Amino acid sequence: MEKCRSLLLCLLSVMCCGLASAAPSSVFATSSIKPWGYLNDQGDMDGLLVEFTEALHKNSDIKYENNIRPYPRVIHSLKAGRINFAVLIDSPELGPKLIKVSHLLMADVVLVGGKNSARIDSLEALSGERVGYIRGSKYGAAFDTAYNFSKYPVNSMNQGLAMLLAGHLDALASLDHTLYFTMAEMSVEPSELRFLMKLGEVSASLYMSALSPRDKIFQRYVNEIERMRKDGALSRIFRLPEIDFTSSQASPPVQ
Repeated sequence: MEKCRSLLLCLLSVMCCGLASAAPSSVFATSSIKPWGYLNDQGDMDGLLVEFTEALHKNSDIKYENNIRPYPRVIHSLKAGRINFAVLIDSPELGPKLIKVSHLLMADVVLVGGKNSARIDSLEALSGERVGYIRGSKYGAAFDTAYNFSKYPVNSMNQGLAMLLAGHLDALASLDHTLYFTMAEMSVEPSELRFLMKLGEVSASLYMSALSPRDKIFQRYVNEIERMRKDGALSRIFRLPEIDFTSSQASPPVQ
């Protein structure tokens, strides 16, 4: 009996030492909106946020998992503590269940119409129009609370752009990255669209769940993102596609 007890104590000691020395780990989720996160033709995860997550761990011993989900589910999973980290659009509505790790990028929110549309100066000009937007996305208080036009949620920018070009929508709201990537993917020329107005800007940050925190990893991520910011890695990952609006009917985004 004494031998069995000694053997059991030894096994427990080995297990505890192994757990203590195990590499830290975290679980991410990425929004299933191109170009942020998607499965490519080979069935592999791809996109700007997938690339960011890989770069974040490139020089680290932190083990991580990542999966792609619809954006509303990413927010819900993070708030519920089912995942540890995710990149989200900054908003006061995110609430206290999420802890900001570090800011990552700024993006313009733009509104485009068909090539025969006229540029506008305010959302009042959209009265009675059909305006598409990515389901679950927030584009600023002015757009989100406007009731003078009909809002049509779409599941992807590909769907929204196709509906706009087919005349089923009068306008389409989008982040600039999402719009330009989809235009390039669908071979849509700038001359087929008209830039209507810039709705505003949004910022995106890496967030941690307050219900399933990874306190030891938190500061390591803060430090690594700052290093990526200084050496230009963040700018390279989130650079906009080059689209020439100058020789078309569409106008470039107002900076």
